[in-house]
Amino acid sequence: MKSKMPLKIRQVIEQVGKEHGEGYVTAKRINGKYYVYVDKVVWDKEKGRTRTISKYLGRVDDDIFIPKRISDLEKAESIIREHGGRVVFNNDAEQYQNNVLQIPTEVEAKILMILSMNARANLSRWAENLGMEKSTLYHKVKHLEAKYGITYIPEIDFEKLGFQIYLFKMKFLDVIPGVPLLKEVMLSEPHVQVAFLVKGDYDLGAFILAESNLQLEDIIGSIRNKLMDYVSEARTTPAYTRNRLIPIRDEFFSVLEEKVWQKSKSNPHPSANQLLNREFIVLRELNKNGVEEFSKIDSKFGFASGQAQYSYHKLLSKGIIRRISMNMQKAIPSFIAEITKEIQDRKKFILNREQSMIEINEKKNMIDKYLYSADISAPNGSIAYLPIFGNDELQDTLATLVKLDLGRKYTTNIILDILAGNFCQRNFDVAYTTQQEVLESEYKHKHVKKEEY
Repeated sequence: MKSKMPLKIRQVIEQVGKEHGEGYVTAKRINGKYYVYVDKVVWDKEKGRTRTISKYLGRVDDDIFIPKRISDLEKAESIIREHGGRVVFNNDAEQYQNNVLQIPTEVEAKILMILSMNARANLSRWAENLGMEKSTLYHKVKHLEAKYGITYIPEIDFEKLGFQIYLFKMKFLDVIPGVPLLKEVMLSEPHVQVAFLVKGDYDLGAFILAESNLQLEDIIGSIRNKLMDYVSEARTTPAYTRNRLIPIRDEFFSVLEEKVWQKSKSNPHPSANQLLNREFIVLRELNKNGVEEFSKIDSKFGFASGQAQYSYHKLLSKGIIRRISMNMQKAIPSFIAEITKEIQDRKKFILNREQSMIEINEKKNMIDKYLYSADISAPNGSIAYLPIFGNDELQDTLATLVKLDLGRKYTTNIILDILAGNFCQRNFDVAYTTQQEVLESEYKHKHVKKEEY
């Protein structure tokens, strides 16, 4: 067990973190002394994802932070930043580019909505609706795939298979584990669909799929056992959502395989939350590539012609697959704001609830405003993940929320790095959201026609 960090030293390190601003400040105890580092997220062009590098800041000696001696280059960078400039060196140019969103045109936004609602849609029909040739639409789709790093994934209703999604938060009380260890731990747990490093009132977050509170306890216990050298506290809450998507990691299918029906005397027919073996295989293959040709799946697994497509339509009819959607991976920036919206004045919230539903459905930059949002029970309210592309985006969003006068307290944290899985950015048709249904049925908003995708 690692020795507990003295309170005064922890307070000094926390103050360094507040003053440093950017990055995730950690400390390492070496020969009885505490050395302070900042973990910084950079974009790795070759691997097509972010990676984390550590930079030494200084040490704590006699409860005083002693910064390292800085180079002339670092002094120059500091002066430029103080005067409002931005320094882009070779090693972080790609990270900077990754924080600049190429805003789609109106036509591109419509195509992105089609791909979000049904990535397997008939392009010939949509080309006619958009007033262009099929070949033109095809080339526009290919252009958007490259521009935004689009991948195609199934939107799965896991409640149909007996799973609930939970938000997990972990705060380390003295020494914080390094990023490599946190990645290793979170990647090793197949129930974890996305895990992230946080700067704010906790350190490690994740969305977890579990069948029961008992199973959730086992999963959390496994994660904490792997980090048992670090004193911590953990919290979980169910996350309820209908129209938001977190991509499923391929590793989860090792868990889902247990849902495959095995005929027996005690189980002669599959239950509602079980899958036939062929349905499981098709679901797994579509999770790798949502627009894979069914004939290729038939050939790969020795199915009779048309069986993969039949299983796909069975999964649709059961509601296990809601749709084949897409993820604009290059539209997910290096930094994401987590906004917790805790209801404090219930009367005021109910009175102005209509405005909350309008806000959650808003578009930003012609695509979905939030990467993910869900209702939570602890604290009572909701949580949303806002992509940050500009210096004032978070402040502007919070100012807008406060003006809505919803009787809510807003708490923000910053996601610095994705440790496992990913979030999803798309352009969902608001006509299909639960919020729009309520706005029309309870608040008599004008009916929005649902396109047949």
